[in-house]
Amino acid sequence: MMRGLWVKDLKLMWAGNKTVVGILVGLTVWFSCLGKAQMALGYVVILLVFISIGTLKYDEFNHGLHFLFTLPFERKEYVREKYLLGILMAAAGAAFSFLVNFACSVIMQRPIDDTLFVAVVVIFLIGVLMLAVMLPVQFKFGAEKGSIVTKLLGIGIAGLSLLAANFSADSETAV
Repeated sequence: MMRGLWVKDLKLMWAGNKTVVGILVGLTVWFSCLGKAQMALGYVVILLVFISIGTLKYDEFNHGLHFLFTLPFERKEYVREKYLLGILMAAAGAAFSFLVNFACSVIMQRPIDDTLFVAVVVIFLIGVLMLAVMLPVQFKFGAEKGSIVTKLLGIGIAGLSLLAANFSADSETAV
């Protein structure tokens, strides 16, 4: 039955995001040909992770979860499919960005950036970390309330990062 969930989510993502995919491809080629491979890579992976998480909103729309769970699969399969979908989308985005950057480097006769391989792994792991934080929040609070909680978490993390940056800057000047 998990195959049915995959088909549902992939069709939902494709139907609602055809324009986004076109823009994504164009920006990836643009950034890669300008030599901004890490920007293209991060943009594609993060956007695809957000699109995969967005399928939860479609599932909840018009009490769709009530209908979904009348079908012959368990909640564990549903959760597993959402995680695997997010990981697959992050991996596909990373692979696509890498291949486009590689093609641009070959066509424009530029040397291939050695740090690109590390960036692919790091940004993929950041995408997986985003899934690990955002999906449980979405499952716990629902898609609408979960997005508010996720935004609050992001603001809190940004605030702590700024505080840590100011603290480290203060400690360096004191020495």
